[in-house]
Amino acid sequence: MNKNRRMGVLILALLAFAAVSSSCELFGADGPTYLGVDWEGGTLTYDWDLPYPFNDSTSWDAQTYYEIEPSTYYFQYDLPTYSFSSTWYSLTIEAEAGSFPFQEGAETAFALLLMSTGPELYSGNQVAAAKNIEPDGSWTATASIGGKTATLSHIVDDDKVYAISHSMNSKTK
Repeated sequence: MNKNRRMGVLILALLAFAAVSSSCELFGADGPTYLGVDWEGGTLTYDWDLPYPFNDSTSWDAQTYYEIEPSTYYFQYDLPTYSFSSTWYSLTIEAEAGSFPFQEGAETAFALLLMSTGPELYSGNQVAAAKNIEPDGSWTATASIGGKTATLSHIVDDDKVYAISHSMNSKTK
């Protein structure tokens, strides 16, 4: 019996080690996340580090959702039709992790609407995320759906933006 107990403990320890060392095999993949970007109208001029297809003005369309990796992205934009020039914003997207055993995370979509009053963030319920305004003038707006979160932030101190300083791109609709 003592030998059986030791064998059971050894098997249990090996299973625990296998589960920890290969957790991505036991847990499903993160669910895909999609982002759509639209603007109020006229010409949109922008500078951002959103990945392809958003980084090529000829490769994406307004009101179309594209898969995007969870990360933090920085952007600024102008709407010359409305005499609007923005400061810097960040968009942080966090994915829903898969779950045990082998279950993929949920598919989720967020929309970023670039307005002459500032950007707005939407999730699947099509209600703009409420802005929480800080005393320094910065703000955050968080949208959650299906276990995923996207947070849009207004950055007051431009020195916090290290990521980009590309040339401005533009699109017209």
